Amino acid sequence: MAIGGITPDNGRALVEAGADLLAVIGGVFDAPDPVAAVRAYTRCFP
Repeated sequence: MAIGGITPDNGRALVEAGADLLAVIGGVFDAPDPVAAVRAYTRCFP
């Protein structure tokens, strides 16, 4: 699991490094478009 400072830009590297979960509550709920944010984060996973 990875927590803190996670963005769609660095999330993929964390998954590739072994994280199986990303804690991105603020990254989703603070985003201007939460649906788009979720889609961006899902692209972090193969």
